[in-house]
Amino acid sequence: MKKSLIFILLVLFLPVASADTLTLKSGKTVTGKIVEETAEYLKLDFQGVTIKYFKDEIESFEKKVEVAYGLSVDHLQFLGQRVRIDVYNPGAGTEKRPVVILIHGAAGIKGDRAVRYKGFAQSLMNRGMIAINVHYFDSQKQNWVKTFIKAIDYAQTIPNADKTKIGVVGYSLGGGIALRVASWDKRVTALVVNSGYLPAGFTKSNAASLPTTYILSGTEDKSINTLYTIQKWFKELGKPFRSKIDQGMGHTIPMNLFNQNWRTIVNFFAQTFGLAR
Repeated sequence: MKKSLIFILLVLFLPVASADTLTLKSGKTVTGKIVEETAEYLKLDFQGVTIKYFKDEIESFEKKVEVAYGLSVDHLQFLGQRVRIDVYNPGAGTEKRPVVILIHGAAGIKGDRAVRYKGFAQSLMNRGMIAINVHYFDSQKQNWVKTFIKAIDYAQTIPNADKTKIGVVGYSLGGGIALRVASWDKRVTALVVNSGYLPAGFTKSNAASLPTTYILSGTEDKSINTLYTIQKWFKELGKPFRSKIDQGMGHTIPMNLFNQNWRTIVNFFAQTFGLAR
């Protein structure tokens, strides 16, 4: 612990370049380069000085984000959890890019769905947006919403990300999570709920905190009640709202219609964020 205190004092007086960041439970933030990680501790190098931090000292830590072209794989690391994220970046340069975070359904991102979610992310990237698939099942259920708050934190460290344009899209189970995240975190400026549900305890006052929203559902899907409820609240609140209802469709719909719906989702984000076709 003495070494840790000495290192914190050094950080206060020495210039620090962009680097890995540790947030300690004491509230202090320290930066450097993480050179070793185990289940018990992290070692961080600062200008040639290596300091060991035990996990029970650390609240969270983030590794430096490098700008990638196309797909890169990284991890969110917090509360002792390691959550994979797939980042699809259309490129750096001087142009700032909107970010869209994808929240998968209860089937996860595996098998055919891994290919599907890769396609979703690539279609956003092709329209000039940074897309992030979050494998949130890597975290504990009670931390799922916190996982996406951390994903937004991560997104805002990407050098070519536009911090003022953060979108969230959730499908099915992910739709309910997306509603929670968007109502809690004001950094979310565009929301899509695709066949989602109304979370327990979610009220009109929660809806008042939502950004510009687009909800998709089918007339035979139980999620249609979520659409109708939020639509009613938004009309009463005078908030911008868009919806798409598929006649005769339940929770599972043909892939051609699913893909058609996804194209409308990409267009919604592009229009909301002011991107040219």
